[in-house]
Amino acid sequence: KNGGAVKAITGMSIDPEDPKKKKNSVAVRHTNPGNIKFGEFAKKLGAVQGEAATDGGYFAKFPDTDTGLKALRSLLKTKNYKNF
Repeated sequence: KNGGAVKAITGMSIDPEDPKKKKNSVAVRHTNPGNIKFGEFAKKLGAVQGEAATDGGYFAKFPDTDTGLKALRSLLKTKNYKNF
């Protein structure tokens, strides 16, 4: 898991098994550090439908931290993020 690396950088654990997980953000509970919405893109990267988002749709829920980080890296390489 990359949870330790992320904790070292952000000071936050992204381990969904954390005993305090009820207080954790959607990004932590879904091992989705980019708060990526569920759809074909996320599904192709191993996500399942997660919790409803307040602005519509659902968040992607990834099976583990590595998969969530891989999805975020993949998203940032798409044409929509080309200039960022």
